[in-house]
Amino acid sequence: MVRVNMLLARAGISNVDGDGAVIIVPSLDSACRCDYRCVALDEHRHETKCLCPDGWYLGNDTTSCIPLEGPVMHIPTEYWVLALVIAVAFILCTGALCMHFCE
Repeated sequence: MVRVNMLLARAGISNVDGDGAVIIVPSLDSACRCDYRCVALDEHRHETKCLCPDGWYLGNDTTSCIPLEGPVMHIPTEYWVLALVIAVAFILCTGALCMHFCE
């Protein structure tokens, strides 16, 4: 898996009332052994959590990211071309036989 190193992958605005604080914590990606991103849940970095990118979920080991969809089966282009040629040949042969026997 390729690790993406972006400081802020996504930011948003929240409608939260009351006092709040923003605590900027240096990157923890190398300290947590996460596949993608490690975040501190408190200012003292006692509690951390691994995050995964969109389209992935956190595995049972709480560090690895697993794709949401199963492996995609890739069919080579040559097979698609062969299937198309066979389909066209079948249609032409069926049409020729129909014309021969329908006369």
